[in-house]
Amino acid sequence: MISNEGVGAAVRDGLRGANHSNSLAIARIWNDADRPKPRPHTHEEIVNTFLEHWHAQQDLQRFSQRTAHAQLLSARRALETVLRRGDGSGTDAIVADLGLSPMVNYAVLLDDNDQVLAATQFAWKGLPAKQALPHQAQALETVSTKPGQAHLHLDIEGLQLHAISPVAMPLRSNELRTNRYGSLLIEYDLAPLVAQSSAHTRAQWLMFLLITSIAAILLLSLARYFILRPVAALDAAMRTIGQGQLQIAAPLTGTGELFQLGQSLQHMAQTLHASQAALSTTEARFHQLADATLEAIFFHEQGTILDVNSRAEQLLGRPAQQLIGADIFTLVSPEYRPLIRQRATAGATGVWDVSFLSVDGTPIPCEVTAMQREVDGRTVRTVVARDIRPRLQAEAKIRQLAHFDTLTGLPNRRQIFDHIHLELQEVERNPNR
Repeated sequence: MISNEGVGAAVRDGLRGANHSNSLAIARIWNDADRPKPRPHTHEEIVNTFLEHWHAQQDLQRFSQRTAHAQLLSARRALETVLRRGDGSGTDAIVADLGLSPMVNYAVLLDDNDQVLAATQFAWKGLPAKQALPHQAQALETVSTKPGQAHLHLDIEGLQLHAISPVAMPLRSNELRTNRYGSLLIEYDLAPLVAQSSAHTRAQWLMFLLITSIAAILLLSLARYFILRPVAALDAAMRTIGQGQLQIAAPLTGTGELFQLGQSLQHMAQTLHASQAALSTTEARFHQLADATLEAIFFHEQGTILDVNSRAEQLLGRPAQQLIGADIFTLVSPEYRPLIRQRATAGATGVWDVSFLSVDGTPIPCEVTAMQREVDGRTVRTVVARDIRPRLQAEAKIRQLAHFDTLTGLPNRRQIFDHIHLELQEVERNPNR
């Protein structure tokens, strides 16, 4: 028999250890050491397992603190109302009504002598509690009723909930005590609740994954249309500009930062096209002026010819394609090469005579003007060569006319006088000759 006074200390000790045992049970369920389940490997499985355990624990705690507690107190009030009528009729119906719940294993109403007054199992009625509930003998010894209090012991590991509440019973006619209490015991099977919670959690998780997948697909589609497509258009426009095609249409329409970038890209292409056209015009004008001169013009960097005008082609008898990229020093007569190379290396500027070689190797006497300037960090020398063959021929003809008779070709008096004058100067310098 369980007395109200005798097992109070045992109840307090049992309930004091209940929280600790529940914590250990929760840890065992989390670690899942006692159940041969496959260990999750994917991130989704780990998250799903954690959510199932967490939601199951929350649902069990919520059911214990709210639903089961409210059901226990409601049944207690109903039983006390019925018992106050004196005949005790109606207790079987109230207890049987508790058994209609799929989560209730059994419900038992005990009197103060631990005799079964009503139970979901009608065969238990009138039996001692230990005989009706032999598998709960230990629980009956460690659970006590305390007037005015209800106790709920949640066994998470076993997925069971034991609820017990004192029930005020009418005093017998020959009793002198002030109160008399029986006990209402309800055992809940929490496995359906855990299964329902797990199914609900999985459904929520699957819905979350579905919504996340749809959102990701939608975001990718939006990103493809609003970001990747404009970026691809800008990339194609930049590639077109890189290939030298500067007349491009606006790559994008609408508004936004990418549209502004497309407008800037188009403006840059238009500016480059205008600059290229202006540069082409300037180069054409320069070539016209260079070709209009009578001198041959060479541009070279460290001896490598960069450009020539048409007069240089005519002077050497070589096309520009052969001259550009050639070594300018190889176009000079061998006797001049060391001196010219030395002057070019030293960056000397000035005017001097040089002989170039024609395509057939014939020396071409020229008067050369050398200049040097820096262009974008590069040292470029400009060589302007004037063909002096006509001048040398004219000078030779003048000398011929001055010293020889035009009719006979014999030396004239001027040449004789010049010869006599030279001889007299030699005698004056060397009298003993």
